[in-house]
Amino acid sequence: MANDAALQAVKTFEFYSKSTLTLHDYTGEIEAMLPIDLCLHLNTFCKQIKKNDATTQCVACDMQLIKQRAAEFPDGGLKLCPAGVLEYFYPVFVKGQLEAVLFAGLWQQPQELPADIPLLAAPENHPAAETALMKSALPMLPVNESLHILEALRQLAARLLQFSSMHHQTGVTAEVPRKRLIMQLARKYYNRPNVAELIARAMHLSDSRMRHVVRKETGLSLQNIVTDIRLARVQIELRDTDLPVQAIAEANGFGNISHFFRLFKKRFGISPLQFRLNKKS
Repeated sequence: MANDAALQAVKTFEFYSKSTLTLHDYTGEIEAMLPIDLCLHLNTFCKQIKKNDATTQCVACDMQLIKQRAAEFPDGGLKLCPAGVLEYFYPVFVKGQLEAVLFAGLWQQPQELPADIPLLAAPENHPAAETALMKSALPMLPVNESLHILEALRQLAARLLQFSSMHHQTGVTAEVPRKRLIMQLARKYYNRPNVAELIARAMHLSDSRMRHVVRKETGLSLQNIVTDIRLARVQIELRDTDLPVQAIAEANGFGNISHFFRLFKKRFGISPLQFRLNKKS
């Protein structure tokens, strides 16, 4: 299966580079093939930093600074994050448009950085004394292997794009069975307010016909599928970030916050805040 092949490509890269991959996908094309966990920085260092009220700075770096300056790094580079640690990164452009950014890390900063790899440095927002012990547990950036790791990251991006072009068609084809296509589109558009309209358009069906096809192929309503995806994403972000509950809900497609709280408690038996406290205790 395509998802298995894409995940195997990621695991192979991580094994040989001795790093952890994170994907920020701005279109949903690649993300839909991979576990949601790969789309968040979930390593121990990042989770600890974010507990210290640093989520805003991390988001500003990864989702704003890099997105704004990606064109300056067409072959990738090194990112020095607000906490003072390093990741390799590679922006994925398709027809001139930024589709995703791949990150590989984390690494301690050596005395001398590789001279032939460009650096994107975010403003450092954490006192060195607060992060020194956590940084010391990270491996040192392998300077002599940096060019190889960055090239491997480029090759991984090309591989993922290949899988994406094969299995993320916008229409129903023989290569993409309808059930798989429905799930791909639901994962791509789950946080959009007009998710049903977008899926119907991608499948070249009317709204009513699309909903009929979804239930026939999956045994579930479109609303159930989208809600399951949204709640799964919410659970991960409640567990692994310190973002406000309302911000998490809204970012994942829940426009009515009161409805979100009722739905969450009905599904899991506890409130979102209690879920967060239970997972972090």
